[in-house]
Amino acid sequence: MQVLTGEGAGAEPSLVEPSVSRVERWVGSAVGTPRPFARGSTRTRIAPFAVVAVLAELSSALPPGPRSGTDICISLGFLAACALAVRAPWDRMASGFTVLVPLLFEASVLWLRLGQGGVNTGVGIVILIPVIWTVLYHHRWESFVVVGGVVVVNFVVAELGKSSLDVILRSSGFWTMLGVLVALAVHDLRDRMSQALARQQELTRRASAMVSAARALTSLLAPDAVVRRGVDLAVDLVSPPDGDRRRAQYYRIDGAQVCVEHQADDGEFSIESFALAEHPYLPKVVATMSPTRGTLSPERAGPHVRFQMETAKVVCGAWVPVVVDDRLDGVLAMNSRDHDIAEDEYEQLQAVARLLELALANARSHEQLQLQAMTDELTGLANRRSFEQLLDRRPGRQRFAVLAVDIDGLKLVNDSRGHSTGDELLRAVGRALDGALRRGDVLARVGGDEFAALCFDADHVAAAEIAARMFAALANVQVAGVPARISIGAACGDSLAQARSVHARADTAMYEAKRAGGMRFVSDLDERQRVVPMSPESIQLSR
Repeated sequence: MQVLTGEGAGAEPSLVEPSVSRVERWVGSAVGTPRPFARGSTRTRIAPFAVVAVLAELSSALPPGPRSGTDICISLGFLAACALAVRAPWDRMASGFTVLVPLLFEASVLWLRLGQGGVNTGVGIVILIPVIWTVLYHHRWESFVVVGGVVVVNFVVAELGKSSLDVILRSSGFWTMLGVLVALAVHDLRDRMSQALARQQELTRRASAMVSAARALTSLLAPDAVVRRGVDLAVDLVSPPDGDRRRAQYYRIDGAQVCVEHQADDGEFSIESFALAEHPYLPKVVATMSPTRGTLSPERAGPHVRFQMETAKVVCGAWVPVVVDDRLDGVLAMNSRDHDIAEDEYEQLQAVARLLELALANARSHEQLQLQAMTDELTGLANRRSFEQLLDRRPGRQRFAVLAVDIDGLKLVNDSRGHSTGDELLRAVGRALDGALRRGDVLARVGGDEFAALCFDADHVAAAEIAARMFAALANVQVAGVPARISIGAACGDSLAQARSVHARADTAMYEAKRAGGMRFVSDLDERQRVVPMSPESIQLSR
């Protein structure tokens, strides 16, 4: 399996972030909070409306021409006031005042029609300009105010034109229905566009967050860290942006017991371990290894789980199994205090669980490779690399001893009995030596026939006692009729000693034991004093 590293994961570029700004630029001016005169976009918005308004004013000079130059001038004044009002600092005023701009335009249209004597020249259709403007860029209520203004304009023109009551009522009713129909239809379209945009932005946010989550999870190489980060990311990704944060847990199933490895919650309550049978949904998830969701009913839960549900005030949840290498690693759970887990939230939680599976498999593979790199394949003990790292990172402020052990005559065994017998002898000696150490001491195979032990809080006396136990453990070890024989050298150091230097001294002492005939123990107290080699029979164990 390919192992992903943090460097490789972090190099992946984002593929979704640029599309957000394009979508927002496309429809942002027509949906969301209305800002009809927002800086930077007003000129583009108003240009087509301004062209139509100017053409309408110029058309008054065409035959039959205006009947009242004064009214035309007043119309031009209102139009100029409308243009100046567009440049007002609306961002510092209450949003409702922006309706004054289309009302000024309606006043301009009123005086334009009065200047033409109220005759039907076709110019009156420009009264729809403020309606179209407001339904596109203003609040809904502002659109209805402007529609009311249109009705008033047409009523005044019809009244001054000596139209009959039936004509006035018909005209007013027509303009009212037309304005209301346009306002309702366009605002409904805007609402649906706003919802679609919000949905698109949420999907884009989640997609971007999933990319970030994948990077974050695959960059972690410790399984525990992956679980913690995965649970936290599940809360961030699944929780609605404008709602209460969800609570999430990662359950480990240990037989009939459920252990909570990690949980993320904005409250102070922490879920404790509980019996699997007490939970209303987990037994099914564990048995089928399939996700599920549902309402949490206290009546269906055991007493311990019921207490936790009532204390945490959760009402529903979703549970997704996390399967790594075809085995159930755990269950990613999400709970809610307000409403059911929605379908899209449920799908998002499952997506996070799939990411968690990949990240855990990656971390476990890395952990296994690390273990293989630090373990001797033949004996299962630590290898030389691992032992040297331990020497370099040993806890300080503590004396210690290093024992160097060599199997006597291993080459002769390999030559006469075969390497398989030699390998079995190495395994047997490794097991015996490891069993002779104290709790916390470490044994490693550091060469073909060499072992080394790091013993904490030990002096030369403790080293001699450990060596005696090693000889005793090997007393009855034989492989294919070949007895196990070893030579041991020991050296001690205080809290300030260089551990590798102590190991080298122990190695030198071990070779002295071999030169003395083997099956000997030599202790090097320090570089200035060397003890006489001792046979195992001469070592006295402390009682």
